[in-house]
Amino acid sequence: PTPMSSSPPSPVIPSSPPHQPPCAPQPQDAEGSSFLFQQVLATCSDLALRVEGLENDKAAQQLEIVKLKAKVKKLEKIKKVKSSKLRRLKKVGTSQRVESSDDMENVLSMQEDDTEVQEAIEIGTTTKLMTEVVTAAATQVTAASTPIPAAKPRIITI
Repeated sequence: PTPMSSSPPSPVIPSSPPHQPPCAPQPQDAEGSSFLFQQVLATCSDLALRVEGLENDKAAQQLEIVKLKAKVKKLEKIKKVKSSKLRRLKKVGTSQRVESSDDMENVLSMQEDDTEVQEAIEIGTTTKLMTEVVTAAATQVTAASTPIPAAKPRIITI
């Protein structure tokens, strides 16, 4: 051994036997190689079929994705239209509510006016009737030389 560095000498490694030329294949080796070759071909064929199936699946999935994206766009468009219609409806509903609220106030004030007018008419009629009854009772009392009890006043509603 030749010293290469200052390290202690390493043990001698035996050299490998000289390279031998390949021997002629024996019949058993040929059958084994043929069998191995057939397995490799079958595996390759299976893998090619699997790749083809995966490519078909990929194409089908891409088609499904395209269809789903189109459906999403359609639904978003419908949602946008519904949303704008809803906003418009709310806007119209709010303005109609304001108008109907004003109308309700007018109707209520008309009803209040009608009620007030009706009450005034009833009060006027009642006052008139009471005056007539009191006047009639007073007339009867003064006209009589002897006290005649007056009838209890009645209110007649028309």
